[in-house]
Amino acid sequence: MYLKSCPICGSEAEMSEVTEDRTGYYCECYECGKSTDEFASKQTAADAWNHSRASDLKDTELRGVYAVIINPFKTWWYTFIRFFSYLFGPVLVYFIVSSLSTNYPTVLSVGMYFFGVIWLSIGTYLYIKFLKKRIKIIRRLIKKERITNTIALIFGHILVFFAHGALLWFVLIPYAEICRYG
Repeated sequence: MYLKSCPICGSEAEMSEVTEDRTGYYCECYECGKSTDEFASKQTAADAWNHSRASDLKDTELRGVYAVIINPFKTWWYTFIRFFSYLFGPVLVYFIVSSLSTNYPTVLSVGMYFFGVIWLSIGTYLYIKFLKKRIKIIRRLIKKERITNTIALIFGHILVFFAHGALLWFVLIPYAEICRYG
């Protein structure tokens, strides 16, 4: 794999691999201590080095701070789990209220709806915070990885609606009918 000489000092650059808690590749110049960000593949790291200007390179000590490597599966999974949890409270409230028979006190239904509203209020704040952070990270990726992670983010949201629909239709509604009518 061809690497151009360092745009700062003209020395030879080398490809390095991160082996700590993540897998990634970066190019660095040992002479002046500058490097690229970390990337998921050697070729991407080499392309970043070969097309970089002096202002694009970072100090080697700070490289890990700026590292962004996201697996699209992890993006999908984190989005799915967080969004599923966010919507689970209202689904649970619907299930409990619909499983109550008509002779239960109204205060119980009102309390459950209050619980659902509180869940949605806190959940909205936390989910928006998560989503802003995830989108900010995705924006720092190279174009190909940005597209795949954005698709994974959208797919995670869509799949949650199908999962909750299946949960309601095949599990909770039949169980609520059994509880309500015996």
